[in-house]
Amino acid sequence: MSADQFFEWKTLFLLGFMLHNVEEGLWLPAWSQTVPRFQRAVGSDEFRFAAFVVTVFGFLALAADLLSAGTGSTGNYLFLGFAGMMGINAVVPHLVATIYLRRYAPGVITGVLLNLPFSAVLISLHVSAGADAGMVAVATLVVSIAIVLTLRPLFALGRILPNGSAQRPEP
Repeated sequence: MSADQFFEWKTLFLLGFMLHNVEEGLWLPAWSQTVPRFQRAVGSDEFRFAAFVVTVFGFLALAADLLSAGTGSTGNYLFLGFAGMMGINAVVPHLVATIYLRRYAPGVITGVLLNLPFSAVLISLHVSAGADAGMVAVATLVVSIAIVLTLRPLFALGRILPNGSAQRPEP
């Protein structure tokens, strides 16, 4: 597979990822107010701030990949770990929430129809080109843990920034 074809799949993945964040940004804050047993309520400003930061991280991971030595490099594993995390995110929490709550969870459509297949194709193409599947799994785990651990602090920061409400929404 040529470098251009890899780039096209990475671009498709990032486009799907951004559409996923738009879907969540539009509907997840209001949805979170109605499902306190499943997800802590989150305000629009704090959620959109956190989604913006995670989006920037995705683009930085792509930049690290593009500036690295190619398949199997540290930058490549960082980006593939991010793609793996977004593939998992389509299932947990989005698909699981939709099934468990028996109602639509914002992000499930773009997660299942875009993020999951694009990340799976992207990862499989890189593994076929020589990336170590075990390292991709480790990178996915590390990136997933890092993103999950940063969400609460990002939500808190999103609440206190100038456009933030400076208070937590009522559950």
